[in-house]
Amino acid sequence: MKDNMIMFGEDWGNHPSSTQHLAKKFSETRKVLWINSIGLRRPKLNINDSIRVISKLSKMIKREQCPKIEVPQNMSIFQAKALPFPGNSMARRINSFLLPNSINEFARKQGIEKPVLWISLPSAVDAVGTLNEKLSIYYCGDDFSSLAGVDHDAISRMEEELVGRVDLIFTASANLTKKFPSGKAHYLPHGVDYDLFHQKYERPFDLPTGKPIAGFYGSISDWIDVDLLEHTAKYLPDWNIVLIGEVKTNIQKLKKFENVIFLGRKNHIELPAYVQNWQVSLLPFKRNQQIEFCNPLKLREYLAVGRPIVSTDIPVVGEYKDHVYVCGNGDDFSHKILEASFDGAKSNNNIWRMFNNWEGIEALQLNQLGRKLSVKDESWSNRANEVLNKLSKTATTS
Repeated sequence: MKDNMIMFGEDWGNHPSSTQHLAKKFSETRKVLWINSIGLRRPKLNINDSIRVISKLSKMIKREQCPKIEVPQNMSIFQAKALPFPGNSMARRINSFLLPNSINEFARKQGIEKPVLWISLPSAVDAVGTLNEKLSIYYCGDDFSSLAGVDHDAISRMEEELVGRVDLIFTASANLTKKFPSGKAHYLPHGVDYDLFHQKYERPFDLPTGKPIAGFYGSISDWIDVDLLEHTAKYLPDWNIVLIGEVKTNIQKLKKFENVIFLGRKNHIELPAYVQNWQVSLLPFKRNQQIEFCNPLKLREYLAVGRPIVSTDIPVVGEYKDHVYVCGNGDDFSHKILEASFDGAKSNNNIWRMFNNWEGIEALQLNQLGRKLSVKDESWSNRANEVLNKLSKTATTS
C-alpha cells in the first residue's frame, strides 16, 4: 500500500514529536502533506499570543509554504486557512469551508489524491470527510483533557466527535488505548532513533565537570517535580543536577543550589552527547493525570544510550521495569541515583572507586548492554511499518 498521506499535527520543526518521526518514515515511500497546527486553545489578549496569531495569519495568506526548516524530500508543509478558536460554533462553520478549500487545492498541486488522512490534534476534526480521503486515522499522543495550555472542554468534545468519525485510532500509551473503543483503538508504542543515540559523541563544552551528573532533558513544565529535585540537590551536594530544556514552570526553589545547572534548550541531535556524558538519566515526573497517560520519547532514547535511569513511579516505565530504577519519595529518589551510579558494581559510596573494581566494571557493561538491547529493535521505521501494515489490512477488509 503506497497511498499518499495528509497529516495534521503541531507546527513542523518545533520539536521532534512522535508524529513527526513517523511522518519522516512515511515520506520515504510516499508523498506526505503536513498541515501545521490550527490550534488547541483560543488566543488570549497578551503579547505572546498576539505574535503567534500574526505569524499564523501571515502564513495563511501565502499560497504555498516554503519553510526554511529542513523537510524530507517527499514532504510538503502547509499552513491551512482556519480560525484558531476551537469549540466556537461560528469558527467551526467557517473552518469547515476554509480547510478543504485551501488544502485540496494545495494537495492537487502536490499530486496527492485520495490520501490517508492522519489527525494528531482533535481541533482538526472538521477536516474528516472533506479531503477525499480513502481512510482516516486519529493518532492520540496525549490526554488532551489534562494537557496544559489546552481548552479542555472544547477539545474534549471535538475529540469525542473525532473518535466517532475516523476509521482507526492509534495511541501512544497503553493507558490511552483504554479510553477509546476497543475494536478501533490500537496501541502504537513510541520508537527511537537508535543510531542517533547509540553512536559516540564528544563531551559537550557546557556540561559541568568535577562531579558526577544526574541529568534530564525535555520541557521543564508543571509536570516536573520541582520539590523532588530540590530535595535531591540538597541530599546530593557532591552531584550536579543538569536540566536541559525550555523552562515553563516556577524554578525559584532550584536556583539557590549551585549544583543545579540549567543549560537551556538544545537541538534534538545534540542530546545524545549530553546523555552519554552524564552518569544517571532522570525522569522526575509528578504522578498526575497527564503523566498517567504519557509515554515520554526520552525513555527509549535514554535506554538507547545505555546510561542508568532513575524515574518516579509512573505507568510507562513498567514496560522496562528490568532496566529502570523506580523510586517513591525524595529520599528514595536520591538513594536510587546513588544505587544506579554503581549499577550492580560491588563498591562503596565513592562512585569513582567503581572504576578500580573489575567486577563492578563488568556488571556495569552488562547492564548497559541490556538497556541498549531492550530498544534496539524499536526503531521508528519499525513503528511506521506497523502502521502501514495495519492500514493495508484495514483497506483490504473495508
